[in-house]
Amino acid sequence: MRLASLTVLAALAVTVLVAAAQAEYPALYRDQKLPELPGATIVSSGRQVTSLRDGLKIELQSAQGVQDILAFFREKMAPLGWKEISPRLPFKSVTAGTVRFQKDALTFDVGVTHFGGKSKVMLNLLQQ
Repeated sequence: MRLASLTVLAALAVTVLVAAAQAEYPALYRDQKLPELPGATIVSSGRQVTSLRDGLKIELQSAQGVQDILAFFREKMAPLGWKEISPRLPFKSVTAGTVRFQKDALTFDVGVTHFGGKSKVMLNLLQQ
């Protein structure tokens, strides 16, 4: 009986992990044609994914470093018409960083923290 319960729990855990690995960016994010970080896994999205007025939040996990992730978004956002509005710091941190972009009435924030060989990336899109 115990072995059967453990087997069911293990199968359920694998199913959850596979579903998380297959998560996709919300349609609202893709509709804005925002860049998708290569090799990153979507960990979660905010409680709502249908309105920019309420804000759209996405959490990613990546093996890339802080500065590589920030550079990716800086490179991809400008050609899409987004203007960087965050101040550039006089130093580059390997453990944390942020960048903010604006386009029309939209604001897009990228926040990155790095710990234990992994980066947590928070994406926030908001209509003002």
